[in-house]
Amino acid sequence: MKLDPSRQRISYVLGSESMSLEGGKRIKDLKYINRDPKKIIVLENDPSRLPLQPENGIFVPTFEGNVEDTEIFKLIPFLECKKMMVLWELF
Repeated sequence: MKLDPSRQRISYVLGSESMSLEGGKRIKDLKYINRDPKKIIVLENDPSRLPLQPENGIFVPTFEGNVEDTEIFKLIPFLECKKMMVLWELF
């Protein structure tokens, strides 16, 4: 199930192929994205992947495949109130 299947709220999604390599670890660095960082929100389950711009992160628990896990749906009211750019999918 996707959070925004019609792309009305989430305008752009990037995967792990868009991450930088720093110290042997993949990180997300928003300076490489040609967007205003004030308009970027990253949904992330690992804070160590967003060390350079943690203020842009919403850190959520890792999804383990449990159909009873609805944690991310708690963000829907927040996401619906703004037009945002969510950059990286949770894996």
